[in-house]
Amino acid sequence: MNIFQHIKADLRRGDTTLWLVTVNTVIFLLYWLLRLFSVDILDRVLPLPSSPAEALLMPWTAFTYMFTHFNLLHLVCNMLWLWWFGRLFDPWLSRRRLLALYISGGLAGAAIYLLAGGLGWIPAGTLVGASASVMCLMAATALSHPSQKINLLFIGEIKLIWIAAVCVALSFLGLGGGNSGGQIAHLGGLLTGALFVLASLYRQRRSKAPPHRPTPEKTPRREGRNTAGRRMHAPRIAPEVSARIRLDQLLDKIRVSGYESLSRAERDELKSLSSRIDTDKP
Repeated sequence: MNIFQHIKADLRRGDTTLWLVTVNTVIFLLYWLLRLFSVDILDRVLPLPSSPAEALLMPWTAFTYMFTHFNLLHLVCNMLWLWWFGRLFDPWLSRRRLLALYISGGLAGAAIYLLAGGLGWIPAGTLVGASASVMCLMAATALSHPSQKINLLFIGEIKLIWIAAVCVALSFLGLGGGNSGGQIAHLGGLLTGALFVLASLYRQRRSKAPPHRPTPEKTPRREGRNTAGRRMHAPRIAPEVSARIRLDQLLDKIRVSGYESLSRAERDELKSLSSRIDTDKP
């Protein structure tokens, strides 16, 4: 089976990561195909404008921008990251969640981009690319499995959590650069991925927690009745009664085995008990 047959089989199986890569690539190829015929309609209808007023007139751009790339290097970098983290994320969670997380990260990036544009924090322009969505997947994967390692070219094995930390640092450092709008959208995606993991952990803890059971009310103690689990104390026996019982035990032994069966201590005890009981008689 060659690579195209593998791709065809994965698409039929519903591989979410491959579908996302395919949609991004097809839109990129369509864009350049139209450019060959001097048709620039996609430049106007796909990117997300930084002005909230303009975005309200084109609300679909909050969705379409995350599948749009006008630069080959931009597309290749984003699709490689999407492929790596999508493949890492897919075995741990369902494909439906992967798609939902991709879209949620993109929408969060769009929201924070429009907020920054409305407040004048970034220069006027447009936003394209899957970077915010990819950052969301990366943050979710790294925080879910921080010790997971991947091999990077020229670097070697590195933990996912360190990759996420570097991306966060670069996004903050890039806020003052020429791509400040893109960097602030990255932060929206990263935050969404982190919130997704926190929400998942909270649901897991809730599901594992034992159900709340109300404390039973204490019932008043009733005299003369034993309650379950309560230690019962043997009634105290009067000394004279105890002496009579012990005397009867010794006399029974004499009747069965004879006086000679008593030990010296038992004989002395018999005499003592007999004199004591005789003394106690009225």
